[in-house]
Amino acid sequence: MNKKVMIRYLFVFTVILFIFTCTKVNAECSNIEKNNLLQLSHNVKFTYEINEDEKVKNKKKFNVIISNLLDGIYLFYEPYVYEYIKDSITPGVEKMDDTFNDNNTYEVKVYGNTKNCKDVYLETKTIDIPKYNIYSEKEECKGIEDFKLCNMWYEGEIQSESYFRKEVTKYKSSLEKNEEATKTTAKDNLLSKIKKIYEKNIFISLFITLFLVASIVVFIIISVIKRKKRVKIKF
Repeated sequence: MNKKVMIRYLFVFTVILFIFTCTKVNAECSNIEKNNLLQLSHNVKFTYEINEDEKVKNKKKFNVIISNLLDGIYLFYEPYVYEYIKDSITPGVEKMDDTFNDNNTYEVKVYGNTKNCKDVYLETKTIDIPKYNIYSEKEECKGIEDFKLCNMWYEGEIQSESYFRKEVTKYKSSLEKNEEATKTTAKDNLLSKIKKIYEKNIFISLFITLFLVASIVVFIIISVIKRKKRVKIKF
């Protein structure tokens, strides 16, 4: 094989190798595309709601709803897969098939769902379900939902039923005292305002005072005269 033929073969081989390499690079998931998919993953949100159909003693089960799920990624929560469905009634919004316990953290893995980044792991997202306070459903909590032991998401420990009722009674008593104190304060404030008005406008206040005194005197005189007339008629 002469030198010219070898050079030609080498050139052809180099061109084929270059084309193959470029094709392979283009077929891989590039950092740019992966970062774009990560942005889609960051936008995914989870919300939760109480599952009223599934009741457990002193516990609640929760449904989880996925939102902002866009084309290009999918979520994996074994054994379920959630991806963007264009023809869905609510595209980008999916209700997860499983139900979840309160006071727990769950992990969902996110993968690429494009031609070049198919099944490429992107990140793990967490679903945090807070602790649910079953005592918030008690009849005693009606009207005092702002009381900590009646808060739906109270994270502390309620020792017992008797402890709960004792604290509720104590809280309601404090509300009654505060209400009485508020009424007394309002009354005092009203009297204080009248007093200030009276002191600032001395001439008007004097006129009003004289008018009131005169009205009372006239009322007394009229009452006495009427009484005397009744006595005379009787005799």
